[in-house]
Amino acid sequence: MIQTIRNSTTNVPINNTKQSERKKNSFLSEKKIQDSKESLKPQNTLFSPTSDPKLEKINLYFPRLYKAIRLGGFNSLKGFFQTISTWGYIKQQAYKWYHEFLYNTIYTSRNALEGTEAANLTLELFTNLSETERQSKKEALFAPYDIGDLVVLNFGSITCPIFYRQSEAIRIIEKRYPHVKFAYIYLSEAHPKNWWTKNIKRPPAEFTDNNGAYFQNPQTLEERKTLAGYYLRDIHKNSCQGRVFIDSMDNQALKNYQAWPTRLYVIRMKKKNEEKVPIIVYRGDRGPLGYNPEELSAFLSR
Repeated sequence: MIQTIRNSTTNVPINNTKQSERKKNSFLSEKKIQDSKESLKPQNTLFSPTSDPKLEKINLYFPRLYKAIRLGGFNSLKGFFQTISTWGYIKQQAYKWYHEFLYNTIYTSRNALEGTEAANLTLELFTNLSETERQSKKEALFAPYDIGDLVVLNFGSITCPIFYRQSEAIRIIEKRYPHVKFAYIYLSEAHPKNWWTKNIKRPPAEFTDNNGAYFQNPQTLEERKTLAGYYLRDIHKNSCQGRVFIDSMDNQALKNYQAWPTRLYVIRMKKKNEEKVPIIVYRGDRGPLGYNPEELSAFLSR
């Protein structure tokens, strides 16, 4: 049996004092454990958990690093390190940033928004689509159209994979809506030979001329007309129903319509002050990912 010894100053049993101190210490230690558990909760709730425990552990201790990894599209730590350890990934990102720089600084001199007047540019127009004798002349983009006409503007180049491979869908739309006029504007090349990086991807075989050489970036209007001729040969079999324009070497169409590397517009010819005025009624998203013939078809079917 434990003998109770009273404290002369507080008149409290000594064994009770020790018990209260133990309880207090126990409470403090439990609180520290609880606080540490709270601090180790995942800091990023925007992302669903992955199956990689190592990556989820990073979320506990280094939430900013975890966020950067997940925003990069990685769901495992191994895949992240394998990717960033290659020069190809770094070059790919630099290539992407370079394209964004070109678009945001050089190719956006005018806002072509829906409801605004479209730029009626004077461009080089193919007047003869025969492969053996292609002729051209300068003409205004909307010169032959009448009030009420709908005109589809299809911008792109033969070295843009999306523009090249979606041409069949555009031809189907062209036949489905015979009352709609189509105009093709050939732009600056998206992926000529001197823009490809071997560590990213080799140019597809279809991006070659008659001799099997990869297309170079044109330096003159005649060179650009030659590549537009390959586009007509390979895509339209020299029987294009719409009018085919070639953008100027200072890229007037590309800048005015923010169309690089590829884009779709629909223009309606309206009457204003006794004159024909082209008004933008549909503006597709910027390509390549925003190039959507299905969306265009849905708009024309209204």
